[in-house]
Amino acid sequence: YTAGVGDTACAVMVETATGLANCEAIAQTPGLHMIFVGPWDLALALGLSLDELLSLEGDASPLVRIAAACSAAGIRAGAFAGTPERGRALVALGFEVVAIATEDSLFAAGAASVLS
Repeated sequence: YTAGVGDTACAVMVETATGLANCEAIAQTPGLHMIFVGPWDLALALGLSLDELLSLEGDASPLVRIAAACSAAGIRAGAFAGTPERGRALVALGFEVVAIATEDSLFAAGAASVLS
């Protein structure tokens, strides 16, 4: 266990209104390396559509708030995008780590291309 400690990163997910309300304090947690956001879940928790969440800017944007909290704490902000377009939008909002696809979706796409 101890041999890998220096190579281990700690990330937490913020995808609720409570997580958003506490994101600055969460970002300051000792040993934390990244806050990762599930935009679909966060949008749902805030009563927004995903497009509405991604279109908010500045002080009105929960995503900008989370990214700013991470930046102030010296940690990374990450999120799942699902598409390259959403990935670019998240980077523009301050996210440094953006997942475009999951293993499952890549595997399914590969299998579909072989079968078609």
